[in-house]
Amino acid sequence: MKILRIVMLVLFSGSAALVMAQNEMPEERREKMKEHVAEELELSDEQREQWESISEKYQPEYEALRKEAKEQREKNKEKFEELRSRQDAELKEILSEEQYEEWQEMKDKGKEKMKEKRMQRRRGR
Repeated sequence: MKILRIVMLVLFSGSAALVMAQNEMPEERREKMKEHVAEELELSDEQREQWESISEKYQPEYEALRKEAKEQREKNKEKFEELRSRQDAELKEILSEEQYEEWQEMKDKGKEKMKEKRMQRRRGR
């Protein structure tokens, strides 16, 4: 049972890493953020223009990094799936049919819990 817990931890910690990268920020949200910063810092009109100019200057680099991170997440997801598949095949060899079915149910429950937690975090934003 202890081994199963360790395996579950390994499986689900990998999935959490895939979720961590930030998605591309929608334009509407970016504008609200600019307004909030300008108000909080009490920027003058000149400072606002300079701030926006600087932000626009770096925006393409941020977008490139986000795109690269997304591509890397997709590659990692494929690697994790392949790794899980190989691990699952080996576990199937050592477990009885009943144990294997229970293991599959445990994984399904764990996936469902993670999905619920992701939804809760998204609602909390």
